[in-house]
Amino acid sequence: MTELTDRLECLPSYLNEHAVQLDARDLVATAKQVRDWSTAVDEAAAELDRLRDALAWFRDGARPLPIERDELGRMVREAWVRWAEQQTNSKPSWLVPYEELDDEDKEADQQIGEAIARWTLVASACEKLPEFENKGQGDAGC
Repeated sequence: MTELTDRLECLPSYLNEHAVQLDARDLVATAKQVRDWSTAVDEAAAELDRLRDALAWFRDGARPLPIERDELGRMVREAWVRWAEQQTNSKPSWLVPYEELDDEDKEADQQIGEAIARWTLVASACEKLPEFENKGQGDAGC
């Protein structure tokens, strides 16, 4: 945009050299308007970049979660045990509470909890975007 502004500022002398009758003040005023528009466009582009960065942060699956991993693992296990209690053929290992699990099984539940939490955050961020307001549930367009 700077190149265009520079050219417009040189326009009055060019027109004088070629005997074009225009009011140079109008051309200088136009050049100033272009410079102002250029500044406005640059500011809008910077704001758009800031919003894109913020959206990327919302969609970032690696960002810290607001709930501790251990708590997420407990939630997953509680849901699993509730389901297992409803089954007619449940295995005793399915009914073991989180506190009694070995570290490997706790880790599995924690990873499941983290994955669900991250997808929940992504879905929540997508719902806040105007272009996704009218999409149905389950759309992965975000």
